[in-house]
Amino acid sequence: MIYLLSGDDTYSIRKKLEALKSTNSYQINIQVNSEEDLNNLISAASSINLFSNQQLLLVNEPFFFYGKIEDDAYESLIKYCNNPAKNTDIIFYSLNKAFDRRLKVYKEIKKNAQEFYYPLLSEKDFEASAYQLIRNHNLNLNRECTSLLLKRSYNSLQILDNNLSLIENYPEEIDIDVLSSLLSEDPVEAGFDLVNAILNKDLTLAYKLYQDYCLLNDNNFKIIGLLASQCRYCYGCLYLKDNGYSNSEIADAIGGNSKSTYRVEKTLQQLNKHNKDSILKLLHSLSDLYYHLVSENIVDYKLNFELFLLKEASNG
Repeated sequence: MIYLLSGDDTYSIRKKLEALKSTNSYQINIQVNSEEDLNNLISAASSINLFSNQQLLLVNEPFFFYGKIEDDAYESLIKYCNNPAKNTDIIFYSLNKAFDRRLKVYKEIKKNAQEFYYPLLSEKDFEASAYQLIRNHNLNLNRECTSLLLKRSYNSLQILDNNLSLIENYPEEIDIDVLSSLLSEDPVEAGFDLVNAILNKDLTLAYKLYQDYCLLNDNNFKIIGLLASQCRYCYGCLYLKDNGYSNSEIADAIGGNSKSTYRVEKTLQQLNKHNKDSILKLLHSLSDLYYHLVSENIVDYKLNFELFLLKEASNG
């Protein structure tokens, strides 16, 4: 049997992979990064194993599921998949980057394979699965702690599972203060919220977010670079969306990790009232602020940044 296993939900992919692997004790990991590796894979799959009646070949991120190759390069693979060896199972999988399901080679192999595709969970589905996962870990958290835990897991069951393992090993009682220190907020997320508040002309929220940042960071000058980076990210998301890219394609193009597709979706949702010009305007204002501080050797960054917020986040 041939299996295709990928998507953006790393936790579900990993669990399914473990379940499939448990059915076969004789396993071989094979890297397929070139056409030569592809030929070696077909040879291994077609061979009779002398040590076991059944073998499982594990192929992590095969190159042909991520870009175009010549038709004749995978013709032998398609031929094998149409009539696979009965004593061999193959799992094509990825824990980091979803396969490109639009490719001809993927569509051809899928005809004779079992596909398990796990997209990023919606917020509603994530919460339902998250509560079950928390129960599985036998943790008794109050509502405030649970809410913070879900927020700091960014719609990723894998991140949530990692966070739960961290909490389980904590030797003392968990309260909201302890949890806040254990699950430190992603500075990129904080930067996103501040950029969004500025674009929405919400001075009260912008100033509160800035104050929260100052409590956790000694160097207030870094916030300019953080906001500039987030503006470039927002601009990139809008630019690619305007050019017909899907959310997962945008995540791949900008650079991905376990939170990447979630960040793209959240960014585009929050920016639905804004355009690329407003992002560029804010980016230019940040550049002007940076030049002003550096060229005039200004030491009091805090006052100047607060004046910047007053100008950019006010309705007037």
